[in-house]
Amino acid sequence: MVTASALSVRDLAIRDRTGVPRLEVPRLDLERGERLVLVGPSGAGKSTLARALLGDLSPGLCVASGAVTVDGVDALGASAWQLRLLRRRSCVVDQDPGVALTPWRRIGQLTEEIAARPGLGIHYARELGLPVDEGWLRRRPDQLSGGQRRRVAIA
Repeated sequence: MVTASALSVRDLAIRDRTGVPRLEVPRLDLERGERLVLVGPSGAGKSTLARALLGDLSPGLCVASGAVTVDGVDALGASAWQLRLLRRRSCVVDQDPGVALTPWRRIGQLTEEIAARPGLGIHYARELGLPVDEGWLRRRPDQLSGGQRRRVAIA
């Protein structure tokens, strides 16, 4: 039985309004459960790729060619409704994790608020090496280190 990758990018080319290439990705595949970390210098296209994976390009950019499929959804050609469903299951964690976390919510609430089922957010937090004891889960984002905030955003 052949199964499709959870994430598949094929011959993706993104250009700006003047036609200047901004990003080219010949091939990228991720299986369910795999993680991808994008690293590179400023302007290398990390954010552009991350946004393209969720069907959301910055103003002034366009897809010149290629395809992006996430869980069977054509991220570049999906309807608004399909994109909304896709973005509920996927996320981009920016360099500043504090932006992604509601400051007045407790960590336990944040990890569970978008989880598909009860306990899943805590499971992910534990998997990412975060303490999940009652005291820690009652903290707010400003009481965590930058690395902990980033991992909470990922969870």
